[in-house]
Amino acid sequence: MAVPLDRRHELRKNPITGLMEDMPDLHPSLIETIHFVLYTPLPSDPSDQAALGEWIELLEIIDDDLRWLLTRDHSKFWCQLIFDDSLKTFLSSYLRHSPRSLSAVPVAARDIHRSVHRRVFFTFVRLSTSKESPDNFLSDDAFAEIVYNHFLLDVPKMMDLCVLYGDAVNSPLLTKMLTNVFSKQKLYFDDLNSACDGIVDAFAKLKDRVEAKADETWSVSEVDDVLHYANDIGQTLSSFVRLCSVAAPALAKHLIAKEVVSLFENLVPLLRPLVWRSENLREAFLRSKASLLSLVHSLVEEAYLKPIDAERTPRRREELADKLLELIAFMLASSEFLKNYNAVFSIEEDWRRVEVALPSLDSNQALYIRDTMKALDFGRRHDSEENELTKEDHMIAKVKEVFPHLEEAFIRTCLEGCAWDAEKTIGSLLEDQGAQASETQEKKTEIRPDKVEKTEGVLSKRRNVFDDDEMDVFRSQELDYSKIRYKERNRDISSKSVLDDKSFVSSMRDRFLNTQFDDYDDEYDDTHDSTVGAPDFVSVEDFRIKRLNEKLPLFKLQTSDDEEDEEEDGNDESDKTKATTENPRPQMEHRRQGKGGAFKKGYSDNTGDEKKGPMKRQDQLKARAAKERYKGSYGNHNRKMGAQKKQGRAMGSFR
Repeated sequence: MAVPLDRRHELRKNPITGLMEDMPDLHPSLIETIHFVLYTPLPSDPSDQAALGEWIELLEIIDDDLRWLLTRDHSKFWCQLIFDDSLKTFLSSYLRHSPRSLSAVPVAARDIHRSVHRRVFFTFVRLSTSKESPDNFLSDDAFAEIVYNHFLLDVPKMMDLCVLYGDAVNSPLLTKMLTNVFSKQKLYFDDLNSACDGIVDAFAKLKDRVEAKADETWSVSEVDDVLHYANDIGQTLSSFVRLCSVAAPALAKHLIAKEVVSLFENLVPLLRPLVWRSENLREAFLRSKASLLSLVHSLVEEAYLKPIDAERTPRRREELADKLLELIAFMLASSEFLKNYNAVFSIEEDWRRVEVALPSLDSNQALYIRDTMKALDFGRRHDSEENELTKEDHMIAKVKEVFPHLEEAFIRTCLEGCAWDAEKTIGSLLEDQGAQASETQEKKTEIRPDKVEKTEGVLSKRRNVFDDDEMDVFRSQELDYSKIRYKERNRDISSKSVLDDKSFVSSMRDRFLNTQFDDYDDEYDDTHDSTVGAPDFVSVEDFRIKRLNEKLPLFKLQTSDDEEDEEEDGNDESDKTKATTENPRPQMEHRRQGKGGAFKKGYSDNTGDEKKGPMKRQDQLKARAAKERYKGSYGNHNRKMGAQKKQGRAMGSFR
């Protein structure tokens, strides 16, 4: 009779003591000295060839190590698995960081990554199997203790396995593996209940975050984070419930379905107008909706409908039916969720299965559901085309989750070839023939015209008072352009003709020629004057700007001095008054010289007593010489040059 591996002993040499001892077959000394490297995520920049090359080398090392591990015999495989911590760390890192779809891996690394992906799955299948052959097996108690106590499997790892390997090819084997683990180790149900509490908290936090941001502006990154988080948790739980049906009652007990319906009712209407910013957000939005709807459907199917059909105890069947009726009533009260769910999975069909299983079901809640179903059927007859379109979009989004690089037109063609069966389409695309077809035909298939008509958006549903008008460009294909009036334009006028038109120059010339200038005297100080008479005559010579070093002619200097002497020699008081009234400049000049001469005692010609004759002439010359000598030692000197500079810059001031 064969002995289980956990009870086998053999006489071996102890590597520590060097003595022959009776040692068990599961002993740390029997492992090989090998270090399993950690799996790292994809390079952030796929175009970086150096980083991609290093990542491919890492995958090759991992592939060789896993090949060596799987070739070990039964006892050495379990020894390595139990006592090698690097192996357990590697398996956890792969489940955490591996891409959910092989299409996300660059083409250069796709083959080696597919090999690693397959060997990791075989490793988990082998460690989940207690009996490999009639001679190589573990007892049920030892298997349950080893898998649980050494953390070879836990609930989060099971969920990751369902997401990574839950396709049509591996799902039967994965379901058998998880069912075997839960049946051998009952403690996993306690861990599952604890995990459900964490899942409820995660949904509550996500719902609170959405409600808190309801009245605020969402950024693109925030919308993307929420959509990816909702899609990840919905896809993970949906795969886990579908492949591990023994875990469905625990999730139903914690009312996970109601939490999902409530989150969907708040999340989808809020994010729908925000996802049209980019194509990536729109695809993420569709994937999130599909994953949440699929999660609720999986819970209804695995936690209620199948147990009702399989249950033989009437009392237990009625309990399950009552819980399902409560859930359906909650779904009927959520209009947004019901519209999307009923378009894909048909809630009427779920209710019909309950009535077939329990024909005697007659309660107030059941009557309410029947009446609501009748009204729902009436509404569906009017929206059958829209629901059909929604179902097609859901199928396309479901396939696009696995193959995000494929275009919708090609996926639609594949779904039509598989009778709109998403699982069958994904299975065919995962095969080599489907992969080759996708590489050659993707991004080349044109969308058919009849499908384009179905996918019309807001314009096809709008209602306006101008609908079907003769100028309605959205509904009418032919317009009468003769009724459209264009504004008349003078086509002879061009930009060149406008620039060449210089007619305005003549008007501007007259304006400047008629402009007059003020007679500006830099040596005239009118600060304390209230009335200044205008000069009798202004000559053109007064406006000429003289150079700074220009000297006046000698005859002008003599004329100026003679006129000044004659003016000072006048003895008639009446003549002085008349001259002052007619021309006040000499008197003001005299006053100015008197003020300036006060700064140098003895050099002013305004001495108080009137001198006449040659003596006065000498005093004037001395005063002028002193002023010329000391004019740079007190204020307001060099005023003439400054005035000329201002006149030269500003062309004088306009009157």
